[in-house]
Amino acid sequence: VMRPGPLQIIDARDPYNPTIVKEYSTGFNEAYVIFICDSVAYLADVESSREGVSLIALDISDPVNPVELGTWYRTYHHIFVRNDTLIGFVQKGEVDFLDVSDPSNIQNIYTVENTGSKTHSGWLHDRGELLTIDHELIGGHLALWDVNPLNYSSMLSEYSTATNNVGETSLHHSRWYFDLIYMSYWEDCFRVVDASDPLNLQEVAVYDTIQPNPDALYRGMWGCYPYLPSRNVLVSDPKVGLIVLDYVNDGPGVSRQEIDTTYFYGNIFRGQFSQLNGNPIDTSASYVFYRFSTQNTWQKSKVRTLGVPDSFFFEITLNSQASYLDYYLQLKDNQSQKTRVPGLAPSLDFIRTKIISVGTTIPEIYLSEISDGANAQNAFIEIYNASGQDIDLTLAKIVRCSSGSDNQFNVAYFVFDLDQDEISSPYSTMVPAYGFLIIANGSDRATFESEWGPLPANANFNPGNSNLQIGQGSGTRWVLLVGGNANAFDGTIIDRTPSNIGGENQYARQQTVGNWVVSSNSSDATPGTLANDQSLPVNLITFEAHYTGSGIQLTWETASEFNNLGFQILKRVANHSYALLANYENAPSLKSKGNGALGFRYTFEDTEIITGQHYSYVLQSVSYSGHTVSLDTLTIFTNERMVITNTPIQISSYPNPFNSQTEIFIQLNKEIKTSPQIQIFNLNGRVIKQFKAEPSYSYHLKWDGKDEFSKILPSGIYFLRVKSGLLEHTKKLLLVR
Repeated sequence: VMRPGPLQIIDARDPYNPTIVKEYSTGFNEAYVIFICDSVAYLADVESSREGVSLIALDISDPVNPVELGTWYRTYHHIFVRNDTLIGFVQKGEVDFLDVSDPSNIQNIYTVENTGSKTHSGWLHDRGELLTIDHELIGGHLALWDVNPLNYSSMLSEYSTATNNVGETSLHHSRWYFDLIYMSYWEDCFRVVDASDPLNLQEVAVYDTIQPNPDALYRGMWGCYPYLPSRNVLVSDPKVGLIVLDYVNDGPGVSRQEIDTTYFYGNIFRGQFSQLNGNPIDTSASYVFYRFSTQNTWQKSKVRTLGVPDSFFFEITLNSQASYLDYYLQLKDNQSQKTRVPGLAPSLDFIRTKIISVGTTIPEIYLSEISDGANAQNAFIEIYNASGQDIDLTLAKIVRCSSGSDNQFNVAYFVFDLDQDEISSPYSTMVPAYGFLIIANGSDRATFESEWGPLPANANFNPGNSNLQIGQGSGTRWVLLVGGNANAFDGTIIDRTPSNIGGENQYARQQTVGNWVVSSNSSDATPGTLANDQSLPVNLITFEAHYTGSGIQLTWETASEFNNLGFQILKRVANHSYALLANYENAPSLKSKGNGALGFRYTFEDTEIITGQHYSYVLQSVSYSGHTVSLDTLTIFTNERMVITNTPIQISSYPNPFNSQTEIFIQLNKEIKTSPQIQIFNLNGRVIKQFKAEPSYSYHLKWDGKDEFSKILPSGIYFLRVKSGLLEHTKKLLLVR
């Protein structure tokens, strides 16, 4: 709503610091509503000095520089746009259907008349035949219409709440999600109706915070948004703010990472997602639907379990001639409730992913483990290239894994990055044609060759890492991955290839479960193929810290990211243990800004600091499958002589949120002469915990989430208050059980 005022173009990539980058008001003074479909923004109910202009279509393919495409004369209080059709709601009781395939030449298709007083807004069903009409007036309610152009448009049914005629109650907005209608109401707040039978609407959910209904309009819920993949519903209350609801009987809620570019060696695209809530997903009835730039028809492929609880994946065979891939998920739970990802809202129907091939299909390659019981340090992994071309494994990883709950080997114990770990020569990631790459167990080449002899000319050497634990233990297996998704192994690849370095007729054999040793019996060896994975790791360029006087600003830059859900930061004060400071779930600035070969710059400020302390930070990336990788560590000292503090009382705590215990640090200005009062309050303002404070300028306290009587407190928000005379400072603590 822009009344009065220009169109504001806001950069909201950092939600905590949105900035207005431009204002646009060419040809109009104000507008009531904006509806964006693809790269066109439609402004409706426009006030303009131009005669006959009530609707404006803007090209926003360049968001900072809108360009007017066309106008329309009729006034609509709200509109709905899908593809090339705009639906306009006329308050006197009409609904227009407009052809906007050419926004410079908008045409009326037909008008539905006599829709009722105060035809305010509405929403079109995904199938395009059912339209909700919202009537906003005292007693206003929902009407469901059949608008199939092959039929005569007619009202099928109506819905009113039990208290629709009490007080100044009115429906405001409705939204479809499959056969459910989500509604925001003045006074009756939030309602969900099952419209699977359009002639018999059934109320299935209510969230009502106003009882009884007063004689005052515009109290309650303005709008609702049910299109998040998590299936959480966003509801806005003008007096309260944003409310997040979960209708527990809808489809399964999931979390997935959008991939904007796919770089691939082979021909398989793999996506993953996790279930957040709801009934179990029925994989026999859940699919990924996809199409390529070279085709118009949608194909589908089954969703499968990953072997990790609540984790799923799908695979699509790529078309090498295609420039992009469109796909969406349609999931069904065991109660037949459905979820579509990314959503059913206009312009969110599918995900578009660019496709860039970085090479041909990976040639034939083999992996063998050669164990040495006499000297485990000199055990090694041998990668054999059976093709006639060199293979660069710069983007590859070797993963030591164990079996998951599905008995497949898909749980990472250790990931060895050939591009980042223990690189000792420019050839340490290259496998020569018809040659070998040796990954050692942490030994140098001289030590290795003292047992196995000089390497042949067609063998390159990589010292590896002792954390690989080659030749030790049982229950482990090896995977070579091209990419960074360390929890997506389908191609475990210890095989029947004879070992060149280990000796004639020597094969990698599984002696016991996961224990691979040398065998001369080729029939006992385990065959396999290269496991393809299109994801790139998070490549970190820099990680720096800067003391600002009020906090410590952490800055880092990546060279590339793929399958990166976001970051988390661990913090340590002095010699204490590390604890989680923040992650992508509670700090929007830690969410990944994108995935692909282009890197990004991130900043995060830690304001929970006191003077004269050493602080250490660990930066970690978290993949979509939940795998955590520590990227870098740094330490910084806050020098009291460099500090200008605006508050005489400083409080920091970590971890916060916390589960079992949080440590609290309090620093007082030396001008404070009296011992402070240190208390913890609950949300009702009741003191539930007090700390004894001897005279001092600094305090180190621990709180275990219990009250004065050692009673365990429930999850929730609590407040720590430090008070000395007229000075006081309060900090919020979040206890999560």
